[in-house]
Amino acid sequence: MDRRFFLFVFLAMTIFMGWMAILQRLQPPPPPGGPADVADAAADGDVGEAPAGPDAGEIDAGRVNDPSAADASTTAPAERDIPAAAPAEAAEATAAKFPLLRPTLGSLDPGSRQRMLVTFNTRGAAVEMIELTDRRYLDVVDRSGYLGYLALADVEEGDGCRVNAVGHGTPAAAAGLQVGDVILTLDEQDVVDVDDFHTRLRKRRPKQRVTLGVVRDGGPQELTVDLIRRPVSIVRPEYLTKALDTTAGATHDPLSFLLTLDSVGDRDFDRLLNDGVDLRTVNWELTTEDAEAGLVEFRYAVPQTQLVAIKRYRLEPGESDVEEDPLARAYHLTLELEIENRGSQPQTVAYRLDGPTGLPTSGWWYANKIQREWFSAGGLRDFARQLSEGTFTLAGSAAIADADAEEYVQRQMPVDFLGIDALYFAAMLIPEKDAETNWIAESRPVTVGSLPTKDPPPARLTNVTCRLISQTEKLEPQKSLQHTYTVFAGPKQSKLLRQYGPPGRVEQRNLSSLIYYGLTLFMYVAIPLGWVLEMFAHLNLGYGVAIVCLTIVVRLGMFPISRKQALGAIKMQELAPEMKRISEKYKNDLEKRSKALQEMYRKHNYSPLSGCLPLFIQMPIFIGLYKSLQTNINLRGAPLISDSIRWADNLSAPDMLLRWDSWMFFSDYTGFLGPYLNILPLVTVALFLWQQKLFTPPPTDEQSAMMQKMMKYMMFFMGVLFFKVPSGLCVYFIASSFWGIGERKMLPKPPPKDAQTAVAEKPQREPPAKEKPTASKSESAKPTTNGQGGKRKKGAKKKGKR
Repeated sequence: MDRRFFLFVFLAMTIFMGWMAILQRLQPPPPPGGPADVADAAADGDVGEAPAGPDAGEIDAGRVNDPSAADASTTAPAERDIPAAAPAEAAEATAAKFPLLRPTLGSLDPGSRQRMLVTFNTRGAAVEMIELTDRRYLDVVDRSGYLGYLALADVEEGDGCRVNAVGHGTPAAAAGLQVGDVILTLDEQDVVDVDDFHTRLRKRRPKQRVTLGVVRDGGPQELTVDLIRRPVSIVRPEYLTKALDTTAGATHDPLSFLLTLDSVGDRDFDRLLNDGVDLRTVNWELTTEDAEAGLVEFRYAVPQTQLVAIKRYRLEPGESDVEEDPLARAYHLTLELEIENRGSQPQTVAYRLDGPTGLPTSGWWYANKIQREWFSAGGLRDFARQLSEGTFTLAGSAAIADADAEEYVQRQMPVDFLGIDALYFAAMLIPEKDAETNWIAESRPVTVGSLPTKDPPPARLTNVTCRLISQTEKLEPQKSLQHTYTVFAGPKQSKLLRQYGPPGRVEQRNLSSLIYYGLTLFMYVAIPLGWVLEMFAHLNLGYGVAIVCLTIVVRLGMFPISRKQALGAIKMQELAPEMKRISEKYKNDLEKRSKALQEMYRKHNYSPLSGCLPLFIQMPIFIGLYKSLQTNINLRGAPLISDSIRWADNLSAPDMLLRWDSWMFFSDYTGFLGPYLNILPLVTVALFLWQQKLFTPPPTDEQSAMMQKMMKYMMFFMGVLFFKVPSGLCVYFIASSFWGIGERKMLPKPPPKDAQTAVAEKPQREPPAKEKPTASKSESAKPTTNGQGGKRKKGAKKKGKR
């Protein structure tokens, strides 16, 4: 049976691998395309040879300037009320009234009191980019050197690229680069255009120094820049699921926090669009830019309405710098909306406000969020909403893209907060109102991006956002409508999230509900274990060693239970020969065999369930530990050994020892194995097999032998299923397995096989021959063939000597 099974598995795998090899020959993968592939290849030290980029949503995809891009993709979402991703030339013609500017607030300097750097865009008065200042939150995919977000654009004539944004605290700002500079050279090599510049820059590494040749006010200058690692971007422009380096001259999805009118008088939204009233696609006037006060203000006079729309963004710094208080309540913008009636007649007005777009998607090919509903698809950018009446909604991006969004629409229901929840980060809108006030008429998720039709990625990469539609309000002449929102954009740290919520109810209704551990039982285990992990990490041990220490603490606490389980396994090994004898004796009588086994268990004071009970007690603890590690944002980007070693440099991701998607089957980004060879899951499975061999008693019959073989085979299938498990979890599994093996080795070993056989046979000896007929003296005097007969013969010789 065993031989036939192995032969079947071998033939099946051979046929499958052969078929995959033929398919790769007949249908080779498309060639690498675009700067995203160059960035991933540069990170692996093999520029120009990398296949299609893995984390397309996280790595820079460069500018989308191919005129055929619209034909190769679904460029516009199905809904008419979403501004489609239009070519840059058409957008420029639509929004030519005011200049296209990109003011900034905040800083990337970790020594400042700012927690973020925000880049705005006068088109739609939108937020174009939010980057976090804390150097713990870095881009875990793009490891190339970073200048800062410059929003580069090609110059009208000649080579080079023009700088359109320079944020405070960036390497570009420290080097003296200014808005309006034209970059002509990078390390004394001519720069042709924006794509050429980003391609060259991706070949540089953090901490390297580069030289920029620029032209400012007609005169050449040379600037020296010290590159850094790219910080994580909470919101970022993207197109076709790929993040962009710039929106200047590029087609892109709608930016974040766009505002437009939903109705004015008797004109509804569709009629306003037909009349050309769409505040999301025009350039607003930048009326205030005060970096010291942390204020940016935009205004736009709405045509045909005598209304003026105003958007103010405020960014307040923390009370201390990032290193002193990294989780201060400073991860937010204040968004003030105002609509003024400049006419002489009253008007009824309602607006619609979209939320954040372009949240991080790093890890989409290996990571999954813990879902709150059974059989729900895990998303990467989920729509999250907390109603004031208590209902919490979490809808995956795949469900929003595939299903009818009407399922998640709420009307006339007050909202505490809503936004987009990513794996480790979130961006939320919190209306600044009391519990009795409600200015929201409708809230819903919206799809703002689209997937390429050629080799489309999973639907959960779809760019989604939230939308609010306000109640219709009557504005008297020279009066205004004013609403304020707090825009949270930061990491999902429990201490930080508990500081944000609806006014007056922060303690009861805060953003900490975004962190989910599964069942309540697992939450009560995961949270304390997370505290212990952080305690070890704060001792400067590193999170790899901290996970090992946490595993030791858990196994020490579980030692009495696991010891009892191991002793039960040893007892089972001692009784195995006797169980085998009983099974053979009552092979055809199940009832007698069961009674004989029960009698044997009572005789040796053993219960076969004694090994299962400790397992059920340990299971919630181990699952809680698993959930704690799975949701811990501090493992994101934490290396197992060192930042300078690329292997296992992110404990929230697989260890990625070797890239093998060019020749291994099932190794694309949506396959079971993934594009990298991971060594830690293989070590984990090997230790599981060793542990199983130590703990499993010998089989007593064919059925138990087959079950044990199937368990071994299941271990190999588990190795495939968990091949993309984060390396931090593998460290936990490995440490726990070594502890279990050490426990087993220190316990008393079962008696040798001969002794086990003697124990099994001793209770079954025949009783003394007292009930048999008494033998005659002559017969008893005869020597016997056993050892006792030999003794009598020896005694007879002694008697003869006397």
